[in-house]
Amino acid sequence: DLSDEEFTALKESIRRNGQREKIVTFEGKILDGWHRHKACLELGIDPKFGVFTGNAIDFVLDKNLLRRHLTTSQRAMALAACNRWLDVGTNQVSPQGDSTVGMSIRKMAAAAKVNPKTIEKAKRVALRATPELREQVIAGATTLAEAVRALDSEGAKTTKPRPVVTVSAKQYHELEHRYRKLQDDYQEMGDNYQVLAEDVEALYALADREEFDLIKELQFQLKT
Repeated sequence: DLSDEEFTALKESIRRNGQREKIVTFEGKILDGWHRHKACLELGIDPKFGVFTGNAIDFVLDKNLLRRHLTTSQRAMALAACNRWLDVGTNQVSPQGDSTVGMSIRKMAAAAKVNPKTIEKAKRVALRATPELREQVIAGATTLAEAVRALDSEGAKTTKPRPVVTVSAKQYHELEHRYRKLQDDYQEMGDNYQVLAEDVEALYALADREEFDLIKELQFQLKT
């Protein structure tokens, strides 16, 4: 959803300049532009529509996946929610011809610009969590790390007393969003560190092999 301020700005833009971008429909339903549709109706303007006939999942992800206000958890969960997983292994998907449905974890991580371990968490939530918990992650109300912890503890939650601070609803939502994003960034850094540690371990193992000296010699010859 757009915030009240964003929707008001959109509505004012359509009032001044008209509807510049068509509302895209798919199989008789709005695929993209329902905020524009709502604004037009409130302004008494006849909405302009365009019909989409291709891959609806790819279209929505292309339009929305890399919006700057989406958190790491939201991007990963959006792709995981669109994927048809087989309930086995860590990188198994059902064989599909579509470019999005049936993507591997590494391809999904590249598409969402997140760590593969983040996609693995999203897969686990997509397969194991309740619809309510999945929706909370997609909406940005909770992070993947929190959702996974909830699954690990079978939904049990421990809460710590927090000091009471009075703030406006707008300030609260802004702070909450920033807090979730920082949690996501911290978790992503931890996952990246783990991947780097595994790479370093592999490099040290390579250095103990006799082929390593040959590689260094060939590199020196190429440089010369």
